[in-house]
Amino acid sequence: MLAMKGTAAEPAMFGDNRVDHIHVGRGFQIGVEPPCTFAVFDSCVFLGKADRTLTMLSGLRKEGAEPLALFGAFMWDFRRTCTIASESEQGANLDKLFSTYRIWDQKKRAMTAILTRHTCKKLQHLLTYCARIDRAMKSSNKDYAWDQLTMLLLAIAGIETRNKNFLV
Repeated sequence: MLAMKGTAAEPAMFGDNRVDHIHVGRGFQIGVEPPCTFAVFDSCVFLGKADRTLTMLSGLRKEGAEPLALFGAFMWDFRRTCTIASESEQGANLDKLFSTYRIWDQKKRAMTAILTRHTCKKLQHLLTYCARIDRAMKSSNKDYAWDQLTMLLLAIAGIETRNKNFLV
């Protein structure tokens, strides 16, 4: 389960951010703001903005976006992040890594945030879990695929998840 405060009558809180509830499926409730259209490459996940991440996903889902397409686009950035984390942990200079992997100025803050929030080991664990999500994406159960994508992005954003199938 997602750790958050609030009831159906009162707004939930992610840190200092107020969000409203929606139902995601299988008895799981999370909070989002009203849906809008968002760019797939939004850095909100890396910056740890869980409420913005949920808003983005809700809007894309309501627009009929395919979870596999979103997952694929996200994974390109996430794999690169895991590589940078590994090399950084081995002593490589972060600015040099940003240059090598073409992390431009507008993305450096988000990249630094995720590297500060998660250890290389945790990022590798999440990357391993992505193989399971990839299988879910290619199944016929789209609701499950959306749920798994949501749980992954929340974990990356720094929200503690309590799901026995998602061992973070």
